Amino acid sequence: MKIYTSYFGNAKALAKEGIKIVSIACWQPRFLSVPVVMSDVAPTPWMVKKASHQQYLDAYRQILSRLNPYEFIERLERTCGGSDVALCCYEKPDDFCHRHLLAQYLTQQTGVEIKEFVSTPPAPKKPEKIEPPSLFDDL
Repeated sequence: MKIYTSYFGNAKALAKEGIKIVSIACWQPRFLSVPVVMSDVAPTPWMVKKASHQQYLDAYRQILSRLNPYEFIERLERTCGGSDVALCCYEKPDDFCHRHLLAQYLTQQTGVEIKEFVSTPPAPKKPEKIEPPSLFDDL
């Protein structure tokens, strides 16, 4: 089982690769059915709506301090049947997000490498080879 991070807007690319979405958001998307939700690692509504950046970091560190990283990974594997998974929320890859904090914590504690899922863009089509007309065709 590989563990990635991603965001709900990437659902089609994740499905194409056979990666199961695991929501770690405090609210679930209305546009997507997410069968696996792990709310114990989600930020609280207060954190999302009212906390300053530093308050958010402090509060999320408290959430992580109560998490047994090995048990969390075992629960992921058990719940998802050993499939590759993506820990998802709403923010785009370059935005600040708790999923990056969670991934960093799990990697530091367990050695399991967790990276942001990046879909492979389709290979560009090679242009059709067009033969230039010969100057001598009419002779």
